[in-house]
Amino acid sequence: MFVLVALMVCPRWTPAISALPVRDGPNRLLYDSFGRLPSVQWQPRLVGVETTERDAEQPITYDNGAKTEYCGQASLAFACVAHAYGYNVARLV
Repeated sequence: MFVLVALMVCPRWTPAISALPVRDGPNRLLYDSFGRLPSVQWQPRLVGVETTERDAEQPITYDNGAKTEYCGQASLAFACVAHAYGYNVARLV
């Protein structure tokens, strides 16, 4: 099962979408296209949840200053990888 979560992280960022595939049992894996880790300031309820690689798939803004807007597509692509190849491969994204 996959849960796509719409997040409002702070006033300077637009709402972001992250993917949280849920495997049988307590195992959860958080994907965030910005490469963020849960913290007291961002998604504190997910602190301690395993995350994918921290390398960001997208910057917060383009070179011209416009905000990037493809976190939803990146999260859906991640969910497809997790579904097709499983939890262990998804961890490497």
